[in-house]
Amino acid sequence: MTVARPKRPVTELPGDPARLHLHYGHGHSAVPYDSEDTLESWYAAVTYRLEGDEEWDDEADGDSLAPAPGTTVGRLVLWRLRDDTGDNRWEVADAESGDLEVIASAVLGRSGRDGYSAAFEKAITHPVGDLLLLDRVSLDKAWRGFGLGPVLRPVP
Repeated sequence: MTVARPKRPVTELPGDPARLHLHYGHGHSAVPYDSEDTLESWYAAVTYRLEGDEEWDDEADGDSLAPAPGTTVGRLVLWRLRDDTGDNRWEVADAESGDLEVIASAVLGRSGRDGYSAAFEKAITHPVGDLLLLDRVSLDKAWRGFGLGPVLRPVP
C-alpha cells in the first residue's frame, strides 16, 4: 500500500520551477531488434536553466539553493507505440516490461489490435495514431514533493 506524502511548502523549492527545461531525444539500438518499427524509446533530461540564457542571468531572488545553469535535476522515460505496423502493440509493450504492459493495456485493452479501449475512446476526442507513453519520471530529492512530476510531461 502506498501512503501519500503531504506536499512540501513552496518555500522549500530549490529554484524557480518555471526555469526547468526538457531536453528530449530518441534512442535506438545499433543492432536491429524485433518490433523496432513499433516500439521506440524516448527520454528527456530535466535541466535547471539554460546555459547562456541572459534572461535568467540576473538571479534577482538571490536563491543560493538554486542549481547552476544547465544542471540536470531529473529524467523522463517515454515509449512511442507506433500505429499501423502490423505488430500487436499490447504484445510489444508486454515483451518490453510489465510496467509498460500495464500502461498500454489501460489504453489498448488486451487485444492490442482492435484499436483503443472503450474507456480511452470515451476520454479522448480523436483516439487515432501513435501513442506516447510516459513510463517514469524521476527528480532529484530536492525537487520531490512539490507535485512537479505530472507537470513535467512532453506537450505535443
